[in-house]
Amino acid sequence: MSGEQGRTENNPLISVIIPVYNVSAYVAECIESVLAQTYAKLEVIIVIDGPTDGSDQICEDYAQKDERIRCVYQENQGLSAARNIGLDCAKGEWIGFVDGDDWIEPDMFETLLRAATDSGAEIVNCEYRYEWVNASVLRKGFQNKKIMLRGREEILHGYNVYYRMPVWCKLWHKSFWESGYRFPVGRKHEDVDAYYAFLLRCGTLYCINNVLYHYRQRASSLSSNRNLDFYADLWMIRKAGFFAVGEGLPGDLRGKLLGLQSNVAYKIWNLAATSTKNVRRKNHELFEEISQFCRDFYPEVKKARMPRSIKIYYSIMRRPTSFAFRMIWLIESVRGALDRNGEREGKKRVPFD
Repeated sequence: MSGEQGRTENNPLISVIIPVYNVSAYVAECIESVLAQTYAKLEVIIVIDGPTDGSDQICEDYAQKDERIRCVYQENQGLSAARNIGLDCAKGEWIGFVDGDDWIEPDMFETLLRAATDSGAEIVNCEYRYEWVNASVLRKGFQNKKIMLRGREEILHGYNVYYRMPVWCKLWHKSFWESGYRFPVGRKHEDVDAYYAFLLRCGTLYCINNVLYHYRQRASSLSSNRNLDFYADLWMIRKAGFFAVGEGLPGDLRGKLLGLQSNVAYKIWNLAATSTKNVRRKNHELFEEISQFCRDFYPEVKKARMPRSIKIYYSIMRRPTSFAFRMIWLIESVRGALDRNGEREGKKRVPFD
């Protein structure tokens, strides 16, 4: 399919980007779910990111069977680099992402494209399910069937109510990517970085409550390895995002961004409590930076309308001491016990995002 075909008004081309690295047990299900879409005008760009488990051969076999598939190779550079290569190759009017170990509903792209056409939005977001081996849990959805969010303030208000940050539960108009944005290579939280870039753009986001994406949870995935490095990277991205988009926002929205910072910081404090002295020394600058941030913004947090728990976290984390680490650890231990009790009652906790 040519780029001109992809720009036809009534039947636009959708480019689906699938990064693949060591997911041989899952990638066939992923590809099958994309090929089974009720909307057929797709180009499927599989970026093969240096796998060592035979995933590449599975992808090549599918490419031989369906001319819509194109396999692009790179040495292992990670998810961001793989997605960027896919974006550079894409010819579609619209862009979708599917991770190689996930799968999608047969009508996902037809439903999202119809919603995009009807609303005129730059991005359309759907709901998704967390998929464990023995459990399937719906991401907390919303009652409205659909809602339009326009501009930075409405989109911020809608976060965690109408949508979450992942790029794969969305259909993106190519104009966002043509603005020059690309995922940060070497970072662990590329979806969060893309979210702040979109906030800076102040675009339009249309949210529908159709459950169309299945997000597989597995122990070996990148998002499951939640150590200090994982959260340190998230802290840096969110801190940069806060300073980039927070200026001039109303107090409640600044409070929401400050709450996101707290969510990351107390995870770091909790891990610090059980780390060795060598690990603490190695991350001393990170702890100092977080404490300085908490000291700088604690007066604002005290006055803001936000949960009392966040204010307590900010108060404790103003000093990177062993006592502060242990206090956060104790609070998190109590929360963990409550969560485990909830799981026994059939309430599965979704991962921290």
